[in-house]
Amino acid sequence: MKKLVAVVPFLAAGAANAAVDASVSTALSTAATDAGIVGAGVILIVLAVKAVKWLRSAL
Repeated sequence: MKKLVAVVPFLAAGAANAAVDASVSTALSTAATDAGIVGAGVILIVLAVKAVKWLRSAL
């Protein structure tokens, strides 16, 4: 019974998501991709700054 109670919210979320227009879904997935790209860029910049500081301290 506990497993059934745990699954019910996921089924309700799937039903709520089915009513979303296709253009909205596409826009959300595009925004998520853009956010991922920006996040990866920020992480790379932070790592580059750390690497430069580490190399300067080694000299």
